[in-house]
Amino acid sequence: MENPGFKADFQYIIPAHPVILNVQRIMYHQAHCVIANPRTQKVPNDISCRNPSHSQWRCRWPFWKCRIMSIPPVTVSHLMIGRALPFGPNGEPSAIAKHSVAGPLQLTVTGFVNDEQGDTSRHGGPDKAVHHYPAEHYAQWRLDLAAVPPEYFCSGAFGENLSTFGLTEASVCIGDIFRLGSAIIQVSQARQPCWKLNVRFGRADMAMLVQQSARTGWYYRVLETGEVTQGAALQLLERPHPEWPLARLLHLPYTDTLNSSALLAIAALDILPASWKKLAQQRLESGQVEDWSHRLNTPVVASDGDKPG
Repeated sequence: MENPGFKADFQYIIPAHPVILNVQRIMYHQAHCVIANPRTQKVPNDISCRNPSHSQWRCRWPFWKCRIMSIPPVTVSHLMIGRALPFGPNGEPSAIAKHSVAGPLQLTVTGFVNDEQGDTSRHGGPDKAVHHYPAEHYAQWRLDLAAVPPEYFCSGAFGENLSTFGLTEASVCIGDIFRLGSAIIQVSQARQPCWKLNVRFGRADMAMLVQQSARTGWYYRVLETGEVTQGAALQLLERPHPEWPLARLLHLPYTDTLNSSALLAIAALDILPASWKKLAQQRLESGQVEDWSHRLNTPVVASDGDKPG
């Protein structure tokens, strides 16, 4: 019986993200299919789904089974920084409240000059130097959470430094190297949402909703320092791991939590920070998922003696 997997280069359109992308098919033991162009509802003539159980117009196969090889440049619509201020029930310092600046801003190995971090044990540092959140996610949050005032969902609300249209967790891969202004940056990890989002949006379950949605945003490390302005182009230079879109990375720890082969792959992915590889290794050894409550649940009000001084 013919192996239905095949390999080809073609133009591919992600349905919720209608940007034409160059994609390389990779061999799998099950058939792949192609998502039609949402504007024309036509599949490219030279590519077709060989699995008769699949709809002609809808791909039911996870999109990370395809390797997105290149993406067009996008523009930084908002460049944002913030100061660490008391936040949350116990007044812990946080710089989640960002404001937009035109720049130019100097980007160093630990982030933008004058962009502060409240808790440097969990935020900031070389592997979390820059936070990027897709601007297109905000429209979906307004639909999903109609009870939250819509003005809450605007660029900067998630504490991001960069806001763009045209890149999401579906089209960005771990290890991607971009030129940003005169700097060179690399995607280091997806964001792991914490309880500060609960306070920010006035919902006790907001961090969990962000985690479940996989609309988390991501972080960059800085390979070459430089200067960045609002309106700068963000251009992909290299894609060393096209098999690892962020959506796949987020699916494994939060949905397919104890998939041993996937955990082994994460533990062996050198480009990931040590914390991600350690998490995968601990799950492999224990056969259990770690407790998320400390990260996701808003802390209770501390007594006066326990509050930060």
